[in-house]
Amino acid sequence: MADAALEDLLFAYAAGTLDAAARARLEAALDADPELRRRLRWYEAVCDAMVRRLPEAPSLPSPDVIVAAARAARHNAPRGFFAWLAGPALRPAAALAALLIVAQAAIITGLVGERAGEEPTRALAPGEKAVVFVVAFDPAATEADIRALLLKAGGTIIDGPRQLGDYRVSVPANRAGYAKSLFEESGIAEYVRAEDASK
Repeated sequence: MADAALEDLLFAYAAGTLDAAARARLEAALDADPELRRRLRWYEAVCDAMVRRLPEAPSLPSPDVIVAAARAARHNAPRGFFAWLAGPALRPAAALAALLIVAQAAIITGLVGERAGEEPTRALAPGEKAVVFVVAFDPAATEADIRALLLKAGGTIIDGPRQLGDYRVSVPANRAGYAKSLFEESGIAEYVRAEDASK
């Protein structure tokens, strides 16, 4: 053990601030090493001298004085429904709330700016036909890769994962061929098949 770390342990032991596990380890070392016991006695003497030199703690006011001070503070407190907002206890909370609002605005701005370069995603218009593919993604594929592929293909997961780990993905009929080729060439789809329309 490094000498400085050992000195810190001895001082903490003498001051009574070591946890049980560290105390047990140090006591085992003290039993085996008389030089270490001598050094500990020096730290114990230092701690005892420090405690003797501490000034006495000031005495607490009487309960009557405390009650009178509390009543005076309550009597001088602002009145009204919104008076509690002016209290000193809420100042840190108000500062934290303002900080959170600013942080949230910065995060939202960053997310909006992040999506500025992406193609807009278009939902199916009412009455527009859709083709449903059954797609099994590679288990090693990340969520980000799958999301990017679905956005590019214009697909939406409508069911899954099912019992075999595959998903049902809806794609606008006019993009079905393109979406199928994207899924097959992506390297993250283990298989792709169009779902039987009679189901």
